[in-house]
Amino acid sequence: MEPKELLFTLWRYRLWAGLVFVMTVLATVVSIWRMTPIYEASARLLIVQSDPTLRNLFSDRVGEQDASYARESNPINTYSELLKVRPLLEATIEALNLIDPRTQAKHTHESLISAIKVTPLKGTDLIKVSYQNRDPELAARLINELCQRFAMENVERSREEARGTLGFLDEQIIAVRKDLEENDRNLESFKSSRRTFDIPTELTNASNNLNRIEGYARDNHVAVNESGGRIRMLSLKLGFSPEQALADIALSTHPTIQRLRNQLIEAQTNSLLTSGLSDDHPQIKALRAQIKRLEEAIADEATLIEGKLIERLNLPVLDPLHEQLGRELVEEQISLLSGEVRQAALDAQLQAYHNHARELPQKEQILAKLTRDREFNTQLYQLLLKRREQARIAQAMQVGNVRIVHPASTPTSPVKPNKKQGIIGAVLMGMMLAVGTAMAIDAFDDSLRHGDRAREILRDIPITGQITERRHAVAGYLTRSIDDPLLSDPRFPPENHDAYALLRLNMVNALGPQLKLLLAGINQEEVSYYAANIAISFAKSGRRVLLIDGDLRTPSLHQFFELESPLGLRDMLSGEASWEDVASRVPGLPLWVIPSLQPEEHPLDLLDTPRLWALNQTLVNFDVVLGIAPGVKVVPDAVALAGLFNNFWLILHHKHDTRVDLRKGLELLAERGVPINGALFVRPAEPNA
Repeated sequence: MEPKELLFTLWRYRLWAGLVFVMTVLATVVSIWRMTPIYEASARLLIVQSDPTLRNLFSDRVGEQDASYARESNPINTYSELLKVRPLLEATIEALNLIDPRTQAKHTHESLISAIKVTPLKGTDLIKVSYQNRDPELAARLINELCQRFAMENVERSREEARGTLGFLDEQIIAVRKDLEENDRNLESFKSSRRTFDIPTELTNASNNLNRIEGYARDNHVAVNESGGRIRMLSLKLGFSPEQALADIALSTHPTIQRLRNQLIEAQTNSLLTSGLSDDHPQIKALRAQIKRLEEAIADEATLIEGKLIERLNLPVLDPLHEQLGRELVEEQISLLSGEVRQAALDAQLQAYHNHARELPQKEQILAKLTRDREFNTQLYQLLLKRREQARIAQAMQVGNVRIVHPASTPTSPVKPNKKQGIIGAVLMGMMLAVGTAMAIDAFDDSLRHGDRAREILRDIPITGQITERRHAVAGYLTRSIDDPLLSDPRFPPENHDAYALLRLNMVNALGPQLKLLLAGINQEEVSYYAANIAISFAKSGRRVLLIDGDLRTPSLHQFFELESPLGLRDMLSGEASWEDVASRVPGLPLWVIPSLQPEEHPLDLLDTPRLWALNQTLVNFDVVLGIAPGVKVVPDAVALAGLFNNFWLILHHKHDTRVDLRKGLELLAERGVPINGALFVRPAEPNA
C-alpha cells in the first residue's frame, strides 16, 4: 500500500482508528498509574586482584621452561557467584528479619536469590549488586548488609588462605631443600670420582643447536605436507591433461634444480655447523652466506622455469579456468621444492648432531644432567623463599581484596513503572493498532471504496469517468441541500468542473455526438444529482438536452430545478398532458426537464404504454437525451426504460454500493437481456477538502 493510499484509508476510518488509539493510550496510562512503584538500591564492590596465594606461585619462568600451572579462571565472576551463596543470604535474612509481603512469612534463600542481581561491570574490576523492593529503605539496608557481610567473610577467608599458603610453602621449601642437597652430593661425588669439574662448551652449543633445528624441522614438515595436499587437489581439478602433467613434474626433474639442490644439501650438512664454533666465527659466517646464495639461486631458477611453463600452458585448448589452475600448480611446485630442499638439509643436520652427541664421552652427558637438575632446584628453592616472605607479609597485612567503593543509598525515584517510557510506548502501540485497525476494516469492507474493486467485477464493462460525491446530503441523499449547488451555480466547487467536462468528452467519444443514455444506480441511492450536472455540462457546451426523470418510485429531480409546469411524467404517460406541457426549460440553458413529481405505487403499468414509445419521435429533436432509472437491484423499472434509450450506464457509488450488490445487479440485468455499455464511478471527496 502506497503512503498516500494509507493516509486516505486512515482518514476514511479516522473515527475507528482514533477510538483505538485513545483507548490504547488511556488503558496504558491507567495501568501505569495503578502499578505499585518498585525501588532499586545498588552498591558497587571493587575486587583487588593482588593474589598472594598459590594461584600465581608457578606463574614465573623457571630457567628456559614455562612452568605456569595457574588455573584459567576469572576472579570477578567467582566473587559474583560467592555473593549469592546460601550461608551469606541466610545470615542477611536473619540480621534484617526480612518478611515477604505476599506470604507474610520470612524470606527464604530461594526467594531472595532470584531478587538480588549481581552484575560484573565489563572492562573493570567492579561488581554491581542491586535489589528491588517496594520499600526503598529496606532495599538500601539489605544491599549494605549483604555487602558488609561479604567483605568481612572475604577478610577471614583471605587470612585462612594466607595461613594455608604459608604452611604449604614451608612444606615445599623443606622438600626442595632436600632435593637440592641430594643434587649437590651427587654432583660433588661424580666430580670427585671422575675428576670432572665443568661441562664442555661444545656439549652446551650442540644441545642448544639440536633443539633449535628440531623446531625448524617440525615447522617445515607441516609446510611440505600442506603443499603436497594442494598439488594433489589441483591435479585432480585439471584432470591430468598433458600440459598440466608436464607442469606437475617439470620442476622436480629439471637438471639445474637438481644440481643446485645437491649443492645446498652439501652446504647445510657441513661439519663446521656441528663443530661447536660460535655464530660470529668467520668460517661459520662464510658457510651461512653460501647457503643463502644457493637458496636464492634455486628461487631464481624456479621463477624462470615457471615463466616457460606458463607460456606452454597458454594453448588454445585451455580455457581461462584451466590456465589459472595451471599457474597455481606451478607456484605450489616451487613451494614444495623449496620445502623438500630445506627438509633434506635439516634432516642431515639433525643426523649429524645426533652422531656427534653419541661420540661425546658418557661422563660428560651425566655431568650435564646433574648440573641441569641442580640449577632447576636452586631456582625453585629461591622462588619458594621469596613466596614465603610474601605470604608472611600478606598474613600480617591482610585486609581482604573486596572493597565497598559505593554503598547503597535510599532511592528516591522508582525504577518501575517508568512512566515516560510507558507513555511513549503506549503512543507508539496506539498508533500501530490504529493503523492496523484501519487496514483491517478496509480489508473486510465490501464497499467499492477503490475503483480497482469495481473493475475486478465489471471486467469488460469500461468505467468511462469519475465524479466526486456530494459534500452534504439531507434525508438519506434523496433531497437537495443548499450546500450542494449544481454545476450551473457559481458556488459549485471549481475543482469539479474539469471532472464533468472530461466525462462529457468521454461520452461523446464513446457514444457519438447525438446520444440517448439511461443512467441508473445499483441500490436506491440518488442518481438525480449527478444526472442533472451531466445534463447541465452538455447544455453549457451548446447542445440541446432533454433530461427525463424515470424514477417514478422515489422522484427527486424536481428538487434541483425551479420548474414552472406543475405536470410531470405521470401526466404524459396517462394521456392527461403532452410532452410539451410537462417539459420545462431551465432558464439560461438549452436544457428541458421532464420531472416525476409524485411517487407511483405501480409505475410499471405507466411505463408499459404506447405513449412512452411515442417519445422516440420527439427525442430526435435533441442532441442529448438523458434518462434516470431507479436502482436496478431493487426494482425492474430500468428494463422498461432501457428500450427507449440506445445506451445504459451504471452509476457506482464508492460508499453505498458493495461488491455483492454489484454482482447481483449485473446478474439481474443479464437475466433480463439489458446490455450495459459503461459505468461512472462516484469517488470520495479529497480528505483536505
